Formats: sequence, structure tokens, C-alpha cells
Amino acid sequence: DFNSNKLVIPSRNYLEKNMSAMCGAVDDLIKEQTQMRGYQVNVAKHQSQIRYQREKRKQENEARVQRGEMPVPFEEPPKLQPLNRYDSLLISNQLHTLCHQVNELSALNFGRSYLLGGLNKRQ
Repeated sequence: DFNSNKLVIPSRNYLEKNMSAMCGAVDDLIKEQTQMRGYQVNVAKHQSQIRYQREKRKQENEARVQRGEMPVPFEEPPKLQPLNRYDSLLISNQLHTLCHQVNELSALNFGRSYLLGGLNKRQ
């Protein structure tokens, strides 16, 4: 007597856990991408402010030179702290691994299903 549930149930639990982990990893990756977009916007604003301050200082220095005064050097503002990209890399790698595992399990289950279909036809 052959019981096909013994083949299906363990893989179903494993597949459900992997799919749940994949959903969590996708959510984490979306958060990381949102942070990256925010960081890029901040960098663009920062660069724009630096250009504005340089131009303003240049104009002030031209006016100072015309008055016979010494120009004032431009002091670079502190740079923005770079964003850590390792988390995104780790999440992407985790997602890749989970997708690979689901793909292998799906192929295995497809083979099992094909085998069970053949066994059921014989009975």
C-alpha cells in the first residue's frame, strides 16, 4: 500500500517556510532600496548646496578684491557618510539562495508528481 502524503507534506512545510523567508527578504530589500533612494537625494542636495556656496563665495571674493581686500578661501563642508551597501548585498544573496532552493524543491516535487501520476494510472 503506497501513501503519497508521505512525499508531499514534508516538502510542503519546507516550501512554505522558504516562501515566507523570501517574502521577508523582499521586504528587507525594499527597505534597503528606499534608504538608498533617500541617500541619493541627500547627496544631490548636498552637492547642490556646495555648488551654491562656492558660487556665493566666488562672488564675495570678487567683490572683496575690487575693494582691495584679501579673498577668503572656501572651506569644504563635511562630506556625507557613505551608505553601507553590505546589507543589500547580503539580502540579495539570501534571496538568491532561497529562490534556488525553491526552484530545486519545485523540480523535485514535479518529478514526484509525475511519478505519482504514473503509479495511480497503474492501480
